[in-house]
Amino acid sequence: MLEDIKAEGDGSSDWYPTLTLLSSGTELALTLQAAQKIFVDLQGVVGKKAWVRVVSMPCPQLFDAQPTTYKRSVLPGYTPIMSVEAAGVSSWYKYAHSPFGITTFGLSAPAPEIYKHMGFTVDTLAAHGVEVARYFMKDGGYPAAPSLLEFPSFTTPPAH
Repeated sequence: MLEDIKAEGDGSSDWYPTLTLLSSGTELALTLQAAQKIFVDLQGVVGKKAWVRVVSMPCPQLFDAQPTTYKRSVLPGYTPIMSVEAAGVSSWYKYAHSPFGITTFGLSAPAPEIYKHMGFTVDTLAAHGVEVARYFMKDGGYPAAPSLLEFPSFTTPPAH
């Protein structure tokens, strides 16, 4: 699933998402809600060029197996990327400039209570998303982040 939340823009072909959010599973609904809030907040910063893209990535291995042209169409260069994953952040560094997630364990309570306790809310996600987009803005202009698809992935080969 790919959901684009954007204004009308100026019709130029060099327009790309102001921020891309990656998510999967149960966090997807929360991510979509945060994207709406981020979009409104970013309109105040970049005007009609505000564009928040939400990408559901339930299987990163399947995404990795796709042709490079497809991967670049989903995660275009220059776009700051933030992942949203309650279970952890380590697997998202390959795709996201800013993985957002719960990095501790050992709490026991209903999920909504844990999410609230850990700051995993629409407002917190939205504030972090705007902060990520602003970080990559140069001189108050449109954000420009390096494409993470261009970096080699150095992984340990499987043991035999």
